[in-house]
Amino acid sequence: MAEGTEIDQEGVRGNRKWAFCERLWIARSSQTFVVSIMANIAEGFERARQSEFHQFLSIAKSSCAELRSHLYVAQDAKYVDTSMFNELMSLAQEVSLVLGGLRSAVQRRRAERESHGR
Repeated sequence: MAEGTEIDQEGVRGNRKWAFCERLWIARSSQTFVVSIMANIAEGFERARQSEFHQFLSIAKSSCAELRSHLYVAQDAKYVDTSMFNELMSLAQEVSLVLGGLRSAVQRRRAERESHGR
């Protein structure tokens, strides 16, 4: 894993004159993941079938993982301080846990309905 973050760091740092663009890119990408998480939950909820809701919850959880990855890159590049990193990472982990729990509940409900022939 260390090699991967070193490679990411070289890619993120690049030329220092691009530092502002790099920060902006990480911020915009992170915002995109946050919006994607919310949108996938909403879209999945609006679908008629539990299997689709489950699928969209999985996609939302994956977006949460991508957000956490971006947070590590931002911390390594010193775009966020330790306090901000810890706060954001804690929130991202909490959201991931909630999504995992909701996904499990939807799966259990799907299994119950299938066992009752619905």
